[in-house]
Amino acid sequence: MIRDIKQVENKNELTAIGKALKLTLAEVVPKMRKEAQKVVLLFTDGSNNVYPSPHVYAQNLKEASVRILAIGIGSDINRYFLIFSLLLKINF
Repeated sequence: MIRDIKQVENKNELTAIGKALKLTLAEVVPKMRKEAQKVVLLFTDGSNNVYPSPHVYAQNLKEASVRILAIGIGSDINRYFLIFSLLLKINF
């Protein structure tokens, strides 16, 4: 998995956390086993700079009993975004 992550190339320097969470909610969550603990790993620099905002979809995932574990990666992690999300108790 680490090898795959290292091969990811961000050509346009955009971070679409909201889009990723929206896709997770639509495509991944319905396929999760009902009895399993639901967890999503989000590897991010913490900077969402593409519409939509991640907070709405993070709240929707929380309501669906899905925990989001955010793992900050990169040399320029936006810690304020991650901390703000924790204060909202969205499980980032």
